[in-house]
Amino acid sequence: MTDAELADFFCKGIETGLLTPEHARQWAEAVIAKEDQPASAFIDMALNRTTPALICALRELTEGAGFPSTGPGLLALLLEADIASTEDLARCIQTALRVCRHCAMSEDACYAFDGLDDALYLARHDVYGSVPDCRDAFIEALRQYARPVIWPAQESPH
Repeated sequence: MTDAELADFFCKGIETGLLTPEHARQWAEAVIAKEDQPASAFIDMALNRTTPALICALRELTEGAGFPSTGPGLLALLLEADIASTEDLARCIQTALRVCRHCAMSEDACYAFDGLDDALYLARHDVYGSVPDCRDAFIEALRQYARPVIWPAQESPH
């Protein structure tokens, strides 16, 4: 992935709550450590302690572009999430829906996670379906729409 694509990933990851500002700072520090003349945006990211300033530095690297790999990459992080409890499953489904919308993913992806949100609501209230079926359907939807990010060596946020 290019620096601009990774910056978009971190920016939207922070905005959707999947990543923390510290993840982006660690990435910036790794880039600074390996490059002789890093872009000034990396230095800004490493030094800025406020989230809005960090987001501005990330957007400087993206030059206003959005990348189709961002949404699927963020959804891939949810494959590692703990969804054992019904509350955690609900939170992850809502996060996936937020990612789909914020990253302008396909309508199919948005509808899939929106439908899962509705299905879980019905299952939680014993109207229709079951929570385990919703959990399985969520994992299947993630497998369909998520694509893991290919990280440059030593720069993964996890």
